[in-house]
Amino acid sequence: MVAPSPSRTDGLLHRQLNIALTSFSCSGINLGKEGLIYMNKCHWRKFPQLLLIMMIVIAIGMLALGWSTRTLAEEKKQFLADRHQTKGQTCASCHKESPPKSDVASAICLQCHGDAEKLAIKTREVRPNPHDSHLGEMACDKCHHGHKASEDACGQCHNFGFKTP
Repeated sequence: MVAPSPSRTDGLLHRQLNIALTSFSCSGINLGKEGLIYMNKCHWRKFPQLLLIMMIVIAIGMLALGWSTRTLAEEKKQFLADRHQTKGQTCASCHKESPPKSDVASAICLQCHGDAEKLAIKTREVRPNPHDSHLGEMACDKCHHGHKASEDACGQCHNFGFKTP
């Protein structure tokens, strides 16, 4: 496909673009009416490294802008074990046998996260405080799950709308 020729108004820009690209020894690049850069097929065949360079520049730009192959929905679907792993924890940090045969006991969670009283202090801004329940001290796995979606145990009776990590 032959690129559209530049109009008179973008002639200066076209000349500047050609001057800038002379280091690639290529003269078949044109600036179209929409301001897009066109290059005919023979130049892609002659200079395939240009295509590679352009792809690398685009990829670096996308990464610099925070683009990721993971979607926001996938990021939100991380389970608690994934979040622990990103913080440097291993399976053995919580599971004492390999492969794991049972759920992690609350005592293991409390070794890192503190006892129920400390957890209630950490979550004191949440109203009502899920770690200061009228049911007393609850097992961590009533709400928090390592390898599946966590749940809001309070939601069985109440509609507080807790977002449980």
